[in-house]
Amino acid sequence: MIDIDASDARIVDIYKGIIKPLKDEAESVSVRINIEAEGDLSEQLLKMKVKETLQQLKSKYTFEEVPASSKKIESFISTLVHKFSRDEKMLFETLAFIIGLVYGYVKPGKEKRWELFKKGIMYGIILGIFFGFIGLFIGGLLYSAATAIGMFITVIILVVIFIIGTFIGDVLEVAIKK
Repeated sequence: MIDIDASDARIVDIYKGIIKPLKDEAESVSVRINIEAEGDLSEQLLKMKVKETLQQLKSKYTFEEVPASSKKIESFISTLVHKFSRDEKMLFETLAFIIGLVYGYVKPGKEKRWELFKKGIMYGIILGIFFGFIGLFIGGLLYSAATAIGMFITVIILVVIFIIGTFIGDVLEVAIKK
């Protein structure tokens, strides 16, 4: 995967120097273009030029007009609620599993998994409300609800992975300490 900030580049040069050589030798090449424009754009430009050209290209596309007030939402998303890559998400999941494994092994006896799950739900609710409250001020009610629900689901997933780790830690504790 190649990620290019082509704001100051000529698209034709990117096509000639990168896309075309890749298409000549690779089995398949997928190219996605993300265009963001700021400022007061006229309806004529958007409807008559941009949308018409997109339709003529006969490619799959989505066109989203973002009101100026939502710019602060995008800024909030990119700074406070960092968009985690797949590798970063995997790191958190792996850490939750390893911590659960160690917790299950070190703590004597069987863990009360249902109690752990209920605590995880409580933490998820608390974090969801906290980030939802912040989202309410930044992006309004819809953004607040999405942030709260997303945080709750993320915490629950991490708790379930942690509990799986505790189960395996308990099995290891019994097997090794016998």
